Amino acid sequence: MDEGGGAYHFVNRNSGKCLDVPGASTQDGVRLQQYTCNGSAAQSFQVAEVPDTPGVRFHHMVTVSLGGTGTISHVINNTGGPSNSGSKVANLVNYP
Repeated sequence: MDEGGGAYHFVNRNSGKCLDVPGASTQDGVRLQQYTCNGSAAQSFQVAEVPDTPGVRFHHMVTVSLGGTGTISHVINNTGGPSNSGSKVANLVNYP
């Protein structure tokens, strides 16, 4: 759901719970969870289109389909994915 300013929180339509970073951790490899929606920063995510700019690179990106409903077509721009009910997680090692 749009919070404005490019920030979103993601609500599972089946459980009604939000995507959450446990303890608002900034550690590498933290596992995301579904948690009761509470409006905290641990449930707020920035969403932006990635520019095709020389020198801009992304590494180890992931998308997750919560509850197996809907489809995320690509991890980033038109690369990687999909993440859907059949493949709940899609990884992209490097872009571009």
